[in-house]
Amino acid sequence: MSLQDDGADLRGTLLPHQPLTETQLKRALSLFDSLSIPQPWYAEKPSFLSEAEKLGMVRIINPPETLKPAQDFTTLLSEYKNWARHHQDARFRAFLMASPEAGKDATWDIRGMVRRGRKDATPSGENRALGWHLLLHLALEVERGEQSVASMLRVINEAASPLKGAVEEEGGSDTLKGLPGLESAPILDEQRLLQVLRAWFCLFGEQLQKDEPLVTMSSRWMGYISETWEEVADGRLKAAESSITVKAPDLSQCRLDELYGLRKELFSNPAVNRLKRAVRGFCHDPLRFYAQLQKISEGTDAPPVPGLNHGTMKLRVRHLAPGSTGRPERGFWGYLMGKTMTCIEGELRNA
Repeated sequence: MSLQDDGADLRGTLLPHQPLTETQLKRALSLFDSLSIPQPWYAEKPSFLSEAEKLGMVRIINPPETLKPAQDFTTLLSEYKNWARHHQDARFRAFLMASPEAGKDATWDIRGMVRRGRKDATPSGENRALGWHLLLHLALEVERGEQSVASMLRVINEAASPLKGAVEEEGGSDTLKGLPGLESAPILDEQRLLQVLRAWFCLFGEQLQKDEPLVTMSSRWMGYISETWEEVADGRLKAAESSITVKAPDLSQCRLDELYGLRKELFSNPAVNRLKRAVRGFCHDPLRFYAQLQKISEGTDAPPVPGLNHGTMKLRVRHLAPGSTGRPERGFWGYLMGKTMTCIEGELRNA
């Protein structure tokens, strides 16, 4: 069945390997019929992912067996974590600097660990796959840590200071201002994002479906990929015609089993069905379907679905127009040529 058929499902693939909460998954499944989630070998699978997989709403994808690290990979990963506890100043940054993907000579204790974990210490395909797996596992751990800190700071900043009224500070009473490290740049800066993205495509690039959109829950990843694409590809679409934002119903407040039962009613709603067809069509022919998405985006709210208590989420859609993939060392960007990126962002307000 082609993408132009009204009955075709809207499927997507999560990019890249990133922390995924149950709420984020349910938000994505409020629009997508199914979501493919690439995971490196030996990655832990949360119980909600297993449940969604059993319900047929999620498909877990692993790299090819030829890229699967040996069983001692988990031991190596544990050794790194133990090493990191004694080298708090280095941690993930140091791993990236020592990674073959960094393109420079760097000495680091764990490089010796990687070499001791393999009989052949040369940069073989097996060792490169090992490095890609380590990088994705550790990047995920760092992003989880960043999210935890950001969440904690958000809660603290939104709450009234316990010293309010008792201590008057010049310029306000925010006792968190000025504390070291709170406003520092994310550990995953652009260079690190590039390395994570390269590792992801080296492991999963060959398994991507041509007309399936790539889905992210991170505005940082969406922004990085969109901005970098302008540098590495010569598009045939104007920027104003390749990116658009629409609103969609959000059923993330439901349990997964409830969501599964409600989606038939949700997806049969004419307005929601029209939105899904437009997103699916945009992936296949952005020039033709941009106008449809633009018309939908002019609405002030998500399409109402009578009888369903739903929220509203924001969906950013960006077409990565075909063109030159730029410098040879960025050849992996070719996997993105002609693809559509979608970013699903949090609930705006109740419908």
